[in-house]
Amino acid sequence: MARILRILHVLAAATALVVAVGAAERDGARANGWEHTTVPIEALFEALRFDDPVTRARAAESLGYRREPEAFAPLRAALERPEDDPNVRSAIYTALGALGDPRAVPVLQDCLDREQRAELRAECVAALGRLAQPESLPRIIAATRDDPSILVRSRAVDALGHYD
Repeated sequence: MARILRILHVLAAATALVVAVGAAERDGARANGWEHTTVPIEALFEALRFDDPVTRARAAESLGYRREPEAFAPLRAALERPEDDPNVRSAIYTALGALGDPRAVPVLQDCLDREQRAELRAECVAALGRLAQPESLPRIIAATRDDPSILVRSRAVDALGHYD
């Protein structure tokens, strides 16, 4: 019974997140952060595994906003979902960069090699810049000249601005 109640709580919290953010966007309001902090973090971890891509993306966005280190493992695990929507993957990469956790560096560097979509590689190189770890610098520099996408090259140049 306790497990069922916990599942219902998680579902209600995730639904509240999607409804709250959707209503704010529909009404022309921008998110101020309240919707990210009112949902229990465990509910966001659970929402990363939902079938609905909007819910997964919103959960990733909220986890990035919170910048809590324990979000790293669930975010990384969410990238293992092979059929993931590109918007979800982008939200996860953004969140990984926002966490400020150096453990994200290999995940984001792998993205530069693996992701076919330029907008996803662009988000990864931007996230690497936000982390500003020394081991990422050669990869960011390489992206400025070697990536076929002008979007990625441009974001790589911007990422260099995070280094002293």
